[in-house]
Amino acid sequence: MQNILWLKRISFLLLACCVIATCTYLIIQHSDAAGRLSLTPNKSTAIAEGGDWDNPAIKKVPCTSTVEKDFSLDCGVLTTDISRGQFELGFAVLKIKTPISRRRHVEAGSAQKAPVIYLEGGPGVGGATEQANMDFWQVFLKDAALPREIVLINTRGTKGALPYFECDELATEQLRLLTTSTSISDEIALMASLQKKCVAQYHAFLQAQVPFTNNEHHPGIGLLSSHYSKGDVTELMRALGYDKWHLWGGSYGGRLALLAGQSKEVVSIVLDSPYLFQSGNLLSFPQLELKARKHHMQLYEEFLVALEPKDAEVFPASYQQLVQAVLNKLESSAQPIEITLFEQPIKKLVFTEMDLISIEFTVLYDSALWPSYYWFLLNFIEEPTPFNEQFATQFDTKLVLDAYLFNFDTEFFNLATYTAVECLDNDLPDSSLFKKEVDLVAEEYFPMSTYSSNKARNTEITNWKQFWLEYEDSYVCSDSIFNARNSVHTTAYPNVPLLVLAGDKDPVTPAATLRELPKRDNVFSKVLRNWGHGVLLSYGCEPTLLTKTLEAFEAGEPIAPEAMCELDYFEG
Repeated sequence: MQNILWLKRISFLLLACCVIATCTYLIIQHSDAAGRLSLTPNKSTAIAEGGDWDNPAIKKVPCTSTVEKDFSLDCGVLTTDISRGQFELGFAVLKIKTPISRRRHVEAGSAQKAPVIYLEGGPGVGGATEQANMDFWQVFLKDAALPREIVLINTRGTKGALPYFECDELATEQLRLLTTSTSISDEIALMASLQKKCVAQYHAFLQAQVPFTNNEHHPGIGLLSSHYSKGDVTELMRALGYDKWHLWGGSYGGRLALLAGQSKEVVSIVLDSPYLFQSGNLLSFPQLELKARKHHMQLYEEFLVALEPKDAEVFPASYQQLVQAVLNKLESSAQPIEITLFEQPIKKLVFTEMDLISIEFTVLYDSALWPSYYWFLLNFIEEPTPFNEQFATQFDTKLVLDAYLFNFDTEFFNLATYTAVECLDNDLPDSSLFKKEVDLVAEEYFPMSTYSSNKARNTEITNWKQFWLEYEDSYVCSDSIFNARNSVHTTAYPNVPLLVLAGDKDPVTPAATLRELPKRDNVFSKVLRNWGHGVLLSYGCEPTLLTKTLEAFEAGEPIAPEAMCELDYFEG
């Protein structure tokens, strides 16, 4: 069978890395939405402490979110300079108003400490000033005992920024395809056509809606490049009157932080599972499934060891055997296997091998999902089909499928913006190099030891390579609309102090990519064992690590993240 079927949706599943903060608190931290009343927000001291809001580039607006009495919150809109395309970007300044119990982290004069601006993942995730986001940040800032302001911004093309474009047809179609069994060739052709149609509409929309100094050479969709967005970060912080600031980027936000880190006012940068300058290139795509499979082979062994013996006995001895049992059930079924869904935009999921491999990839983002994923596969094997409602509502089934389908939620994620930014930021690889990479990965992904004959193995490899040829031919970033791309691949890294956090089981921003970072005395890194995507906001390290790091960097002192990041999921 074709083990690469999941990749017809990889453009959507790669975005999972961009929603780690949102996903984490929705699944784990904030299941209670009570108390979100439409109240007048507390008046902030941020204006007086942070600087002058009289700058014409920003204006204060009423906050749509509320905060607890211990916090101050101010909201505004940044109008970007017309020379870079005139967007209106919503932002917020949040701060703990009074010293809190962890006083050892709060020093005299802490109100004057340089603020930190958090740059969200994606690209394409917005909603920075929404209530759910504020609920999360209040919890985290208290846990971190952070005695400084944090600035949150909706970047270009995201919810909370204007003008805003949505490609409804593309979003609707990707959900519909979850409910059908469509051939891979047909789906590749359909999605490629819709993506190209969508970006063409987006390009025309921005040319018509965004004022620019020279409309005869209006960049249109090119204005979504990270090179433009980095200027927005600097423009906002200067407009707020700050003399110095720290940058904190999660996932794609790490790339944006590194670009914005060239400004002279930047004190330091914190990178959490960073999407570095070489990430996102088509050349890296063939490796993704191979890495995911290898991660699960190791994790499954540790999962079995952690179980009670009576529970471990019901599982196959290896991850490969577990997956093969699922594939055997799919192959032997005379009818498509459907799973009824609850509280989802679609009522059923037609479960295919593609969904299996997609979920295999997706669950690696969050270590809390790993045990449930293995239990879900076991239940899938053992439960008779057609599945009844009890199977669909089992804890493990619901948790895994909810996480999978969350990747297709467009409330605060813009798929068109994600596509545009990735196409603009990344060079197209030479076709011959791409084919060579496919050949190399195939040799490792299809080991001879797992096949009864060379013929069977060669058939698999041929199908796999054919898929990648089709994928490359239809790759949306090859469209001429992106010919004026502004690649980040050759960008120099800033010289300011860096703290870099990563999980060793992260499927998209693996720890191995940290080798790309400069080797300097002021670059500190910590790789968590058995951890997925997102470290600080997933509490893989103590939240106070952020506070201590910023204070140490301001004092010109080294840091030791190891003592605050010893968690191993299967041990902790």
